[in-house]
Amino acid sequence: MHHLMKVKLPGLLGSWFLICTVVTAQSAALTVLPFEFSGQHGLASDDGRLLYDRDWHSGIQIIPGGMIANPLRLGGEGIMPVEIGPLFDTVGVFIDSARVRSRLKYRRGDYNFDQLLARVDFTDRNRHLTVSGFKRTYAGMYGELANLDNIPLQQSYRCDYRFADDDGRGTVVSVGKYLSNDGFYLPGAGFGVKNESLTASLLSTAARGPWQFTGHGGLMLNERSRHYQAGDSLVAEKANFRYWRNLARYRAGNGDTLTIGLRIEDHSTARASHRGILFSAGINKGNFSGMLGGQVAGPRLRPYWDLQYHRPAGRLLMKFKLQGMTVAPRFTQGRQDDDRWEDHYRLAAGLGWRQPSLDVQISSNFEIRRDFHQFRLEADSLVINPVNAELWTNVIQMRWSPWDSWNFALHYRHLEYSHVSMTDGIGDRLDMVINGGLPILFKGALDLRLMLAAGFWLNRDRHFHWDPARCLPLYRATPFNYRNAFPITFRLEAHVSTVIISYQIDNLAVKLAPLLAQINSNWDRSYFTIDGNSDLYPLPALVSFGVDWQFSQ
Repeated sequence: MHHLMKVKLPGLLGSWFLICTVVTAQSAALTVLPFEFSGQHGLASDDGRLLYDRDWHSGIQIIPGGMIANPLRLGGEGIMPVEIGPLFDTVGVFIDSARVRSRLKYRRGDYNFDQLLARVDFTDRNRHLTVSGFKRTYAGMYGELANLDNIPLQQSYRCDYRFADDDGRGTVVSVGKYLSNDGFYLPGAGFGVKNESLTASLLSTAARGPWQFTGHGGLMLNERSRHYQAGDSLVAEKANFRYWRNLARYRAGNGDTLTIGLRIEDHSTARASHRGILFSAGINKGNFSGMLGGQVAGPRLRPYWDLQYHRPAGRLLMKFKLQGMTVAPRFTQGRQDDDRWEDHYRLAAGLGWRQPSLDVQISSNFEIRRDFHQFRLEADSLVINPVNAELWTNVIQMRWSPWDSWNFALHYRHLEYSHVSMTDGIGDRLDMVINGGLPILFKGALDLRLMLAAGFWLNRDRHFHWDPARCLPLYRATPFNYRNAFPITFRLEAHVSTVIISYQIDNLAVKLAPLLAQINSNWDRSYFTIDGNSDLYPLPALVSFGVDWQFSQ
């Protein structure tokens, strides 16, 4: 296990990380660590910090964190982790004329990979309606993910409606339904997990003089059932898990000076119920913003604070953040009858430098979590222990655009932690992306673009484990032989008017293994195989074609 605060980096790089602990910019790199290409098995993390069983924020929708791979299947909406505090959305900006925009995005590839996104946007003066649908199917290299019901692994349906008048009043309504038919099937063995989530949210705003009033409410129902398979028959229903989550929050703000907020949450399962209330007052003045208040969480009254300072100085930008909050209990299919409120304390700092062709940001984040519930698997028995946990994240990211049609991006982060189930289990992660356009052909009628992304997952924790049957990140006492991984993705796109035709290879290193073996005899196919999880097959290469058609009237 790593020992916190002992980061050994060679030479100049080590000096940079020492500076990062004092002045750096907090980065928000939300990624998904995939265990296979269906998007079913995976872990969402924010620069390595697991967001398992935390709420997601997509538009005004609040979605249960138990849907691990949410960012891959929400109809194209942006995803953010929900923080307790002054997180409120606005109604948005409208156009004056009527417009209808449609989008069909289809991708087909190896192992019955089939993915479709359909979305329609209707816009009128002060009104906007979006309807979207999504489905994905994937059998796996050995057919292990082909479920018995022969239906898509994932389905999503979503509707968003926004309305505003000329007096500052506005309303947003959003409803979504998300279905998963997850599982891992082999002859004579396997398991299945069916997950169904329904979410509905309402946001309303009004203005009175210098004051802006915002109310936001959300309701979520997440139901999950689990079963085993023997041969071609389902032999036992093992568990059924229902999870309700209600959230209401209200804020009144006077311009950029004073903010008063209240948040009430209620979430429960069939076996336990938890309620929490957050009240706070804040001030925004120049480069400083702060929120102070208290939280009624479980049997105690706990303080809450969120202090931030940012200062631009020419092309430099400095940021600091100090936060203390209580996070809602993490419900699992194990125990749900105890108090699981966690106290989080966070210190983040950052430094950014920007010029027209180059953007560099360095960030550091230190967290302490009290009463963090560490899930451990020992002798096939689940053990849950409340512990005090620490996490230190250092990040360097850069974006360079030397020419108008070409850019290069780099993202590196290093983790030090005391409990492995806080993270995605990757100690050092380096991701590099090159995007560029090829010379325009046929007088602009055809535009070719290519993308090459390479990842390096280094110093992986051998005790990290994701249990797909229990749907839990675990510390496993028996270590696995996780090796470093090198995911590479290549994509070539042809832009013809409003149609994009793409050819993509995921995990390209597997395809290149015979060529690389001529350079080093140890670099065979197995060397580049990605073992994301010991319970699933290694990640193969995936070749796919796609069509993205957008049109408006």
